[in-house]
Amino acid sequence: MVASNQRRRDIRSRHMLRVLAVAALALGGLPPVGATQTVCFPNALGVPAAPGPPQWWTTPPDKPFAHRIDDPRWNGSWASSFSSTVDDVRLRALEWVNGGSTSLLLSWQISVDPSLDADTDSLFVGFKEAGTAAPIVIGVKVYAAPSDRVADPAADFALWRWTTAGTWQQQSPFTPSTDAPWLADTKVWVEVSTHKWGVNMRVPVSTAGLSSGLNLPDPFQFWSEAQVAYSLTTGGFAYVPYAWGPVPSATGVKFPDPSTWRSARLTPDPSCGNVTITASGIGSTNVPSSEIRFTTPPAPNNITNTLFAKPTNLASVPIAANAISATLLIANWGSQPDWNQVSDPSKLWKEIEPATPKKNQAQIGGLQTADDMSDIRFAWLLDECTRYEFVSAAPPSTCIGSEKRWLHQCMQVRLSGPGIQFVSASVYRNMDFVSASRFERDAEITIRGLLPSAGGGQDRTMYLYTELFNMPSRVTPPGGRGAVVPQPSPQPGRERRPAGTTPAAPAAAGGGQADSVPIPVDSLASYPTYRVHVYRETGDSALVGGVWRRRVEPQTPFGYYVRHDGALIGWRTVLSGAEPVGPNLYRVRVANNGSVTVRTTIQAVGHWWELVPTLWWIVAIVVLLLLIAWRLKRTHA
Repeated sequence: MVASNQRRRDIRSRHMLRVLAVAALALGGLPPVGATQTVCFPNALGVPAAPGPPQWWTTPPDKPFAHRIDDPRWNGSWASSFSSTVDDVRLRALEWVNGGSTSLLLSWQISVDPSLDADTDSLFVGFKEAGTAAPIVIGVKVYAAPSDRVADPAADFALWRWTTAGTWQQQSPFTPSTDAPWLADTKVWVEVSTHKWGVNMRVPVSTAGLSSGLNLPDPFQFWSEAQVAYSLTTGGFAYVPYAWGPVPSATGVKFPDPSTWRSARLTPDPSCGNVTITASGIGSTNVPSSEIRFTTPPAPNNITNTLFAKPTNLASVPIAANAISATLLIANWGSQPDWNQVSDPSKLWKEIEPATPKKNQAQIGGLQTADDMSDIRFAWLLDECTRYEFVSAAPPSTCIGSEKRWLHQCMQVRLSGPGIQFVSASVYRNMDFVSASRFERDAEITIRGLLPSAGGGQDRTMYLYTELFNMPSRVTPPGGRGAVVPQPSPQPGRERRPAGTTPAAPAAAGGGQADSVPIPVDSLASYPTYRVHVYRETGDSALVGGVWRRRVEPQTPFGYYVRHDGALIGWRTVLSGAEPVGPNLYRVRVANNGSVTVRTTIQAVGHWWELVPTLWWIVAIVVLLLLIAWRLKRTHA
């Protein structure tokens, strides 16, 4: 989140809320990185105390944690999000060589599902075997009824084959126990309270036929899609296809043409990439790091902001200085379409001084993340026209094409470099850090730059799903009612601040210089968290679970980690400007090439009387006044 030094609209009072925006990881708003690049699935090495692969299929488990979907032996696995804009669904993969046999280990984790829909939340995975064998797609019905599950068998399987006519045909009958008995090692996890589910699959590599495994060449073609279905209380059904690879473009087409699938290898190869970057590795050195500072025009600007990006070198060979270049961009706070889906990305994202080179300052060591001496560091002094974009005053006539921007901005970084293969070449994060007892923030939900949907019409229907963690409506802290809720302790000698933020520096006109330490977002898992996931209808539909469902695509999410100092008995959250259509699910209609504004309100309730609606207070006061008047009348009677 990049903000100017203009007056905030955030409401402040005697309580203190510290809000740090969710660091939304993505291969961010850009064309999917490596869309034609071969990926490599590394060998399963495990961890020092437990070498070898995760083994979720063994009974009894070989380790106490073997039936956990987050088994630590997934360490070092290849991992990817399914969408170029969100990280709600992740795929992990490892190769396991055991004596003379090889297996491909796959794991899908679905962390956001608006509603658990029996028989319709599904997983599909496709393989192209060696030689002339027809490509296949294996379908997994995750569960028949939503209930908590830990390493349980999948509800059912199905299999499709690619025909010489260029269509998909389902194999019938298909009996997994005899046709592909290794599918019994496929296990599922479901957590009803958080609407999360996952699937692990072991695929033996074999030349002996489907009953023994799959004959995977090197490299092999691979595709996968997790279908997350949900129902609306106002009627109708929808689903989100999180695909690793292409999504079928035509209504009614179940799977894409195998010739469009991506390529994977079970052996190490330099072409698989050696550089990556995450959302925790970008930001500014301002204190707070969310703030971009400038002098209000027309006065001359004398405040410089330092922005940074810290790539990680995954190879053992160092990367030379000036070998990696970065492009820095900003966009209005809220939700935007995927970069490669809009006709003119500049309408959404503004590049920061494109004529100025931004390269890594020094050599980045092997197997290291760039530090303050070797990262990509850029001093940004906002020019006159850019400053006028953030203030209400009209810009000078020389500022041609200048567009007004919100005070709150998302930041995005794109990496490039000759001869360098990137595992993740782009990332964005919603950065924000504010203080208030009652936090309010507007967000823009935009589809600017998108062509009208396939169904036509003057607008598009979009859905917003609010996801809350550690934010119950009523809290019972260890000290009892009204007690101060304990917060993580600061390090000795440091100020009390949210974990992962940069240390404070002395305030100065130009902004204090703080250590630009990447924020370990995972360390904030215990914080109260509010996220808004955004989806838009495409105009297409598909038969999912026997019901025709509208296909929707995810856009960039936004949200907040919230910190509260003081008494706390509960939380209140409101998303206004959208129509409720289900539990935590909302709907808005956005005009083609337009946007709408929604507002998030988060309140930490410190006293019981704050839970009483204002109307009831008015009623109570009126009743009290009437009682007083009645008593006075009787006294003087």
